[in-house]
Amino acid sequence: MSQNNEFVFKLIKFLDIGLLGIYYLFGAIIMVSVLNVVFKKIYKDNKENEVKKVSSLKLVLQIAIQAAVVMILSNILRKTVRSIPYPLEGVMDYNHLLTKETNGGIIISFAMLTAFTDFKMRVFELVNRFSKLIE
Repeated sequence: MSQNNEFVFKLIKFLDIGLLGIYYLFGAIIMVSVLNVVFKKIYKDNKENEVKKVSSLKLVLQIAIQAAVVMILSNILRKTVRSIPYPLEGVMDYNHLLTKETNGGIIISFAMLTAFTDFKMRVFELVNRFSKLIE
């Protein structure tokens, strides 16, 4: 492959990675927004001082349920994004599905840890409780 062709191939790949980043970012934003609303309605104890009053067992179960729902929705998001056709598929034998970034785990994780406020609040509370036990 000549340098010119290699440059074009890398450009196609970078465009693919950028487009995947956009899909995952907005997919994760929508997912997190919905989860924040849903879990605040399900768990009535959605303020920091109320979460501190929740028993540790209940807190662990709440976090486990949220993590399970996040993983299920992340899987659906991944499958959805992977099914979106890439406009430059096949150009210079480029195969979109071979791009590792089609999994999108990094952006989904980032969105979960930064924007899923109900989950983050519960996890921080559990970490604080574990930290106090270890001290």
